[in-house]
Amino acid sequence: MGKVRSSLSAALTLCALAGCSQAAGPVPQRTDEPVDAVRVAIPAPASPGAVRPPGAKPAWTASPAAAAFGYAGELPLLSVACRSGQILVTRGAPADRGAQALFALIGNGQVVRLPVDAVRVPGQPYPVWQGTLAAADPSAAVFAGAAIEATLPGAGRIEVPGGPIPRAVIADCAAPR
Repeated sequence: MGKVRSSLSAALTLCALAGCSQAAGPVPQRTDEPVDAVRVAIPAPASPGAVRPPGAKPAWTASPAAAAFGYAGELPLLSVACRSGQILVTRGAPADRGAQALFALIGNGQVVRLPVDAVRVPGQPYPVWQGTLAAADPSAAVFAGAAIEATLPGAGRIEVPGGPIPRAVIADCAAPR
């Protein structure tokens, strides 16, 4: 009788403890999304008054000693310019004043982590990211390939096709004077 009584006592104790525990609450039905998630569309930065036509695609454009990749009439997504033997790399994404980061660039067999700073550019409504790389540095070849993957914390990842325009800026900048 002692064994039955102790087994019955143990079962009653477990039932009592189970009844005292707090309910875990509703279990989310989907496990691939955060609970109570809210999706918000974040528009791409555009110049004031710019309207991107449906189906518009970004492209490289050239100016003297510079190449810019982006949508017509908007701040370029990425640009490279030659300044006294240095490649000035600009990621046209908003940056907090005084911020610094590493801009990851992958292309043409190169992996480059370029230090960039938040810089005010005349005519732009907010600071953007800029860094420099010596034109003679072998890692400048990252811009000479068929495509560039560029990732910047807080500004996301972009895929940029290579082409003759950025290659010409890099080659001209690296040429001896």
